[in-house]
Amino acid sequence: MSSSPVFKKTATGQTEVDTNEHELTALQRRVLILVNGSNDNAALAKKSLCKDIDETLTYLQAKNLVEPVAGQTVETAPEEVTIPLEQTQPGGAENTEAREFLSNTLLTYCNRVRVSKLIDEIDATADADGLKQLVNTWYRAISETPNGVYDADNLKQRALEMLGSD
Repeated sequence: MSSSPVFKKTATGQTEVDTNEHELTALQRRVLILVNGSNDNAALAKKSLCKDIDETLTYLQAKNLVEPVAGQTVETAPEEVTIPLEQTQPGGAENTEAREFLSNTLLTYCNRVRVSKLIDEIDATADADGLKQLVNTWYRAISETPNGVYDADNLKQRALEMLGSD
């Protein structure tokens, strides 16, 4: 077993979440948003769907956006993190991934204060039908952002696929 540091946002990192001054990629931004001082590398990789979390965290640390929490490390097994790429069936545990996808994309593209109520609604919705009812509101929030306007249609298609819609 090896140990990996737990990271927290620096003041610069917190400002970056709000302003996007460093023009991070969507994946780098998603990881930065999820860094909270308690998520270890495996949790960050799973929640962000980042295949190379160590490289991403190293980049964010080099930009002074994250820093290790002093004295806090997590013992990690030398196994690889498996990241699901697609949903196979609607309903049940698969809705967790769809909820995380909807929330993470909102946090990636939108101001978190503006979409916090929608994220709370997504988190509180357990079934695929309820999530499908929120997709249009989610889509509108993303498509109204400068970067989201280009990605919104593809993201909506992926969200609907996760929820079992055509």
